[in-house]
Amino acid sequence: MYCQDGQKIQYYKTMEQLEESLQGKGFIRTHRSYMVNLQYVAKFNTQGLLLKTGSEVPVGGTYLKIVEEAFSDYMSKFNIYKI
Repeated sequence: MYCQDGQKIQYYKTMEQLEESLQGKGFIRTHRSYMVNLQYVAKFNTQGLLLKTGSEVPVGGTYLKIVEEAFSDYMSKFNIYKI
């Protein structure tokens, strides 16, 4: 896990367990190996997410529709609009 302060934390859980423990806390699974906090997403396209840190995270085909809906809902919830 990569934290806001740049710290890396290693732990042993399945992605399913992690996804369940972070449900309702602003995180979304984007790939079989990635979860992202939506507040750190700067840009979304069908190939992946660009984070505010400059990192890129892939979006798997299985998760594309889910990520698209979650990102759209997040933007609407906080009145964030594309210009």
